[in-house]
Amino acid sequence: MSSYLARDDDLSGLFQPDLLTPEQDAERRRLAEEEIPEIKLMIAVMADAVNVYQRHATCRAGRARRLFEEARGWIESTDQSWLYSFESICRVLQLEPAQVRRELRTWRLEHLRGERPAPPPRRRIVPRPKTLRSRWARQA
Repeated sequence: MSSYLARDDDLSGLFQPDLLTPEQDAERRRLAEEEIPEIKLMIAVMADAVNVYQRHATCRAGRARRLFEEARGWIESTDQSWLYSFESICRVLQLEPAQVRRELRTWRLEHLRGERPAPPPRRRIVPRPKTLRSRWARQA
């Protein structure tokens, strides 16, 4: 069974803490391998926020800037009362919120100075719906 943290859009490299105990690593892998819908949603929310943050980090106006500000506001928020807040998701995914913020800020500063390239465009992979035989094919 494939792990969500082992896919091509693997964010674990960005969020690795400086020191990870074997127990923490085993728990993180267990969470990633289980097919828990809430965990899948939390991973998707985190991945989307990081993607929006990186994609629009240099935008100065318009919708793209608003999207960046929204993602940055969510990431910088220390609110823990909401289940899908940045802090809560980090806690469930066993990520250190301060380090994630620090890494994203560092990435943005390096990107603004031209030291890091922009992330590649993300291709949306949508499964094809199952096709039904048309009524004309059935009549033939």
